[in-house]
Amino acid sequence: MSATLFDNLPYEVQGLIGNHLSPRDLATCTRICQAWRAVFDPILWSHVNLDFDNVVKENSALPGVLKTHGGNIRSIRLSCPYDKYQSPQTFWMHCPPDLPLLDSMTTIGQCPHGWMYLPFYCPPSVKWKKLVFCMNGYASSNSVYSRDFFDFLDRHTPTLEVFRLDWRSFANGKCVNRLLSMAPNLRELYISSDRREVEGGVLNAREIARTDWVCTGLEVFVCRIGNIPRPDITRHIGGSLSKERVKSETLEESIELQRQVYSRLARFTRLRELRLGFPVNSRSSYLKHRRGDKEKYRQYSCLAMTVESGLDLLKDLKELRRVGLQDMEIYIDGDKEQTWFAENWPKATIEYEHYQTDSDATTVSRDSDDPYTDTDSDENSDGEEDDEGENVNEDEQ
Repeated sequence: MSATLFDNLPYEVQGLIGNHLSPRDLATCTRICQAWRAVFDPILWSHVNLDFDNVVKENSALPGVLKTHGGNIRSIRLSCPYDKYQSPQTFWMHCPPDLPLLDSMTTIGQCPHGWMYLPFYCPPSVKWKKLVFCMNGYASSNSVYSRDFFDFLDRHTPTLEVFRLDWRSFANGKCVNRLLSMAPNLRELYISSDRREVEGGVLNAREIARTDWVCTGLEVFVCRIGNIPRPDITRHIGGSLSKERVKSETLEESIELQRQVYSRLARFTRLRELRLGFPVNSRSSYLKHRRGDKEKYRQYSCLAMTVESGLDLLKDLKELRRVGLQDMEIYIDGDKEQTWFAENWPKATIEYEHYQTDSDATTVSRDSDDPYTDTDSDENSDGEEDDEGENVNEDEQ
């Protein structure tokens, strides 16, 4: 396409073309002529991908570049430093004092001490719409998102649309529930978890029942829900009676609480993805798993997802495309539930696993003879808030 022909296109069409070009192609276009530079430069600099150790810390010209193009920056993707002594304020010292369009940040890496607070040191003009924190497969440490973190986040809840904590992250469950009651524009809540790796990130069903969620436009809900009594679970678990692992209340009390939780979820009529369970051990090739891990880290105090427990309250979630129920103690193989899924969620893929014994589901570690030795209580691993554990984590920060 010649420059003359391109210049004859409406400005909006020129921008659409630019959105489909790679950064290399955009950089080339900015060097064609001044007119093209005016079109493609804002697109080229709308997203900035930086590595703190290799770019931010080592490039003395970076502050000048960011000052020149800061008015076009809409999102930043930053790989965090390995050096735990680096301060998160250091990054913002390289940026201009005003970034008028910036509303999205993704941090990649281990998030050394204090770096999960990086977005909250931003210029006052920034109002976050999207915040993503991704461990990206790092195995050496967990990132702890405690009450202090969510207190800082409160300032951005009016504008927040996407909030994701990926991989090895501990999130305060009470604060996640509070976020759902304070962020009216939230479209995506993603609190991932591999139960073998990390605790946290569990919404307490009783707190859900007492809370009014305001984010009715939610499209993605990925988070565990626990603290539900499940007297319907009667099988032996890890060689012990189920009552040693499962909260014991009456079936009527269990169903009443589950129906209250279903009613909250039923408000999300635009929901495309609903994931309440995560596969145990599925992403942890670097860990040696002990016999019994599948049993220990499976969810028991979860929604039963049966018609009897109130599943029919979710019949209006017609936009669902993905439902994740892995390693939850659910009994949905019967004709009643399978027929319900086919009739009410015909376009959704239901991801779940048939119950497996320890020998089927786990690999035996050579350095462990006791399959259930662990310092965590069963109660806290299935939805109860562990205030003492959270306080310890907050003090460590």
